[in-house]
Amino acid sequence: MPTYLSSSDQTLLTNIFSTYEQIFGTTTKCQYQPFPAIEHKSVHPFFNEYEERHKILIEFFKHIP
Repeated sequence: MPTYLSSSDQTLLTNIFSTYEQIFGTTTKCQYQPFPAIEHKSVHPFFNEYEERHKILIEFFKHIP
């Protein structure tokens, strides 16, 4: 027997997909590059490269109700 999402779960899922399209729909410089883009000699440049991805992820979660 199939199970269906409740109305509130459907709304939440719709909000998540809409937010994803809003945040990730615009191309960012880090969106399509392999990660990490280069081999780093220390942790500081690695974190600098990661910073942009981290900001985008935080922005995504801020929009989820």
